[in-house]
Amino acid sequence: MGISVDGTFAIQIFSFLILWAVLKRLLFEPMLDVLDKREERTRGSLELASRIHADVAAMRSEYEAHIREARDQSLRELEESRKLTTAEERTILGAARDQAAARLTLARAEIGRQVEAARDQLHRDAAGLSRQLVQQVVGRPLP
Repeated sequence: MGISVDGTFAIQIFSFLILWAVLKRLLFEPMLDVLDKREERTRGSLELASRIHADVAAMRSEYEAHIREARDQSLRELEESRKLTTAEERTILGAARDQAAARLTLARAEIGRQVEAARDQLHRDAAGLSRQLVQQVVGRPLP
């Protein structure tokens, strides 16, 4: 069993080469162009995605820095407000204490005057009562 090469083989080779050229021109080259364009778009999309990812990372870092700065500023303002409130509270309490001490001093002085006035009144009343008592015991008016 041997392979015989005759004219049909040459026709088959020639038909194959024509089919190959037609398929190359009509199918293979357009398909390779489509695949190349697709690869370029994919590569471009990946590069764009990388740039966007880098931009997002930079924006996130900037955002976090702004948040940290705002939080620190807020804490500083809160601490300053607390200090001012504490100082104002001390001032108000000091003024209230001073006012209370002044009122207490005035009240004590007034009570002291009232006690002295009451004592004077009691001394006068005691003198008058003792004079009446002596007159009743003696039975006659005293000079």
